[in-house]
Amino acid sequence: MTVPSTPASAIETDALIIGAGPAGLFQVFELGLLGIKSHIVDTLQHPGGQCAELYPDKPIYDIPALPVCGAQELVDRLMQQIAPMGPVFHFGEEVSELKKQDDGRFFLRTSAGTEFVAKTVVIAAGPWAANVGAMAKVELPVDPSPRMVFHFDPAEKFDYVPPFFFSPHGHWCRPETGHQFISGKDREVEPGYRFEWDRQYFEDSVWPELARLVPSFERLKLARGWGGLYEVNRLDHNALLGTYPGVEGLYVAVGFSGHGLMQAPAVGKGMSELIRTGRYETIDLAPLGADRIFSNRRVVEEAVF
Repeated sequence: MTVPSTPASAIETDALIIGAGPAGLFQVFELGLLGIKSHIVDTLQHPGGQCAELYPDKPIYDIPALPVCGAQELVDRLMQQIAPMGPVFHFGEEVSELKKQDDGRFFLRTSAGTEFVAKTVVIAAGPWAANVGAMAKVELPVDPSPRMVFHFDPAEKFDYVPPFFFSPHGHWCRPETGHQFISGKDREVEPGYRFEWDRQYFEDSVWPELARLVPSFERLKLARGWGGLYEVNRLDHNALLGTYPGVEGLYVAVGFSGHGLMQAPAVGKGMSELIRTGRYETIDLAPLGADRIFSNRRVVEEAVF
C-alpha cells in the first residue's frame, strides 16, 4: 500500500534510521562520512539501546582500538563522534506507521505525531524489528529472545586471565575486570519482551554446573544480574543485512542474535557504501543478505555461541 503525497508538515531527510542502538549509531556515523544526513527515531528516551538502558556499567571488550570500556561510555563516545555529522534524534517516539508513497519515498509517522519522508529507511530496531517491518508489509523473521546474565565475584582469585569457556549443556562463563566473572546459560525460551533476571535460576541451574567445571567456584558472591533481549534471526541465527528484496530504498540491519555490538562497526561501514553507491566496497556483506528470507540459503556456524 502507498500513500499518494507528502504531508505538508512532514520532515524530509536523506536517510531515516529506526533504532538508536549501536547498529543505528554506527550507521549514522558512516553515512555522515559520505555526506548523507540522518534522522533517527527510537522509542527510548536516550541513545544506546539496551547497552544504555539495561547495563550501562557492563565492560565491553570487543570494540576495535578500545581494550575495555563501559557500555554507556561507548555510547557517549559514539555520540561525540557523530555530532559533527549533524544527526537529528527523536527520542521517546515509537514508529506507528511506515508506508511507501507513490513517488517511491517512504512516509513514517511516530506515536508523537512526528511525520517524515525519506528516500532511504534503515530498520535497525533490534528485537522490535519484526513489528516495524510488518508496518511496511515486509517479513522480518526476528524474535525477541529473553536472556539473563549473572555477575559474580569468586572467593578464590586467579593470578592469570582465565579463558572464556562453554559447557556442552549450554553454560558459559568469561572473566571481567577486577577478577570478576559473568555467566549464563543458553536455553530454549518462548519469545517475548521480558527483562527480569532470576537469582534463584542462577542458584539452581547455573551455579551448580559452574562449580562442577571450576571447583573453586563453589564459593562465590552473586553481585548482580541483567535481563535483556537477543534479536534472534530464527532462520540461522546470523544477521540479516542490506536491501530488503523487492523494496527499493528499504534497508535492514537486524537479527544479530547476540553479536550486534561486535558487528555494528563493520555493518555501518558496509551498508553506508551500499546505500551511497549501490554496492559493497570495503567489506562484502552479501553473504548475510536479507535475500536469505526467501531462499534456502543459510549461514550456519557450528559450535559458536
